[in-house]
Amino acid sequence: LRFRLENRVLHIILNCLAVVFCIVLGVLAVVFGHRNVPDPLCEELVVTIVDSTERQYISANEVKSLVKRYGLHPVGVNMSEVECQRTEDSLSKCIVTRKVECFTTPHKKVHIRLEQRQPILKVITNDGGFFIDSDRKRMGLTSAVKDTIITAKGPIGLDFASTELADLALWLSGHEYWEKRIRLIVVENTRMVKLLQYEGERIVLGEIRDFEQKMNKLQKYCEYVEECRNLPDSVVQSDPQKYNIPTYRELDIRYKDQVIGRK
Repeated sequence: LRFRLENRVLHIILNCLAVVFCIVLGVLAVVFGHRNVPDPLCEELVVTIVDSTERQYISANEVKSLVKRYGLHPVGVNMSEVECQRTEDSLSKCIVTRKVECFTTPHKKVHIRLEQRQPILKVITNDGGFFIDSDRKRMGLTSAVKDTIITAKGPIGLDFASTELADLALWLSGHEYWEKRIRLIVVENTRMVKLLQYEGERIVLGEIRDFEQKMNKLQKYCEYVEECRNLPDSVVQSDPQKYNIPTYRELDIRYKDQVIGRK
């Protein structure tokens, strides 16, 4: 019995030694293997602006210049030492950056893919101003944005701008009839909003709620007026009360099923 026990203990010891030996061999293989793996230098930085066909707020060359300014340009640096995370963090601070990704490839290249923010509303206040982007986040004003964007002016807070006002701006900018007619949203307070057209009467919207119903009602009225003004004089004179629509200074659409004109 004692002999069998001693053999079992010896067998366990030998197994343990074998496991330790394998682990040591594995560690040595990793250490010395890495020493023999070449660490090439980066040969090229490739920058892709993924939405460049939709907006041009920053170019690939400008991104490269920023990377160089931050001291992170990878060309000539060992591929293992390229600081992708720091590059992403630095470029994320740029006003126009929505999303950025930096990664290496086996072809000795470093890639940067950058997506730009999309401003949907420009807000002008006494203290300055800001944009609201498509994610409903505040975006600082920048000269890089040269697009025609619906502008709102007045004592406008961030909460109001990023919710109700942004809803209205998005709807107007995507509307076939109103997109090219409205030039400015004037906010006196959250219960009194007015719209200024490039040409035509000032529109009193009042509260923004139910704005689609109000604006669709106004569109029907405006289309009727335009139709009447294009009629021959003989038709207009046949029923002046019906076809001779006066010009108003202001159109009030706050009330249900009504368009009130004020001279």
